Amino acid sequence: MANDAPIILIVCGSAASWMINKLIHNKGGLYNRVTHRIKLEPFTLHECEEYFKNRSASFTDRYQLIQLYMVMGGIPFYLKQVDTSMSAAQNINKLCFQSGGILSNEFEALYKSLFDKSEHHIAIIEALSKKAKGLTRDELIAAVKTSTGGTITKILTELEESNFIRKYNSYGKKEKTAYISL
Repeated sequence: MANDAPIILIVCGSAASWMINKLIHNKGGLYNRVTHRIKLEPFTLHECEEYFKNRSASFTDRYQLIQLYMVMGGIPFYLKQVDTSMSAAQNINKLCFQSGGILSNEFEALYKSLFDKSEHHIAIIEALSKKAKGLTRDELIAAVKTSTGGTITKILTELEESNFIRKYNSYGKKEKTAYISL
C-alpha cells in the first residue's frame, strides 16, 4: 500500500557550501523544492549582554562586553567558551592567543571545514580586509588574480550566503558596480 504522506527533510548545519550547492541551488531532483529557509544569525550585542547576565558574568561594564563581541562576533559557540570569572582581556588572551586556545587557529580551520578549495575563499576575504569600503567585483577579481566566470560567482555566493561578505550599491550606482565588503 502506497503512503501519500509528504516527506519532510530538515537540513541544519554549518556546511554552507554543501547546503547551497546540493540543496538551495540544486538543478536536479531537488530543484525548487526548498519551501522555507531559516538563516540563523549571530547574537546581537543586546542578546550577548542578556546571555552574560544570565551566566552571572563578573564583568559588568559594557566596554568589556563590546570587546568580547568584537572578537566573538555574537557566535553562541564562541561565547560559551568565555570564562565568566575572568575579564574580557583575559578571555581573549586565553581563547585567541595562548597555545591550544580554541580560537587560535579558527580562521583557517573554519574556512576549510565550510568550503571546498577554501584557499580561494580566504584569498577573497584577505583582499577585502585591505579595503574598508570594499571592492567592486572587477577590483576583487584583479586583487585575487582570477578570471571572471562561474567559479568566482560561486565563491562569492557561498561567502555571501554564509554572512562573511555583503554586497551593497553606492547611492545612484547600478548593480554592476556594487561593492563587496566584509
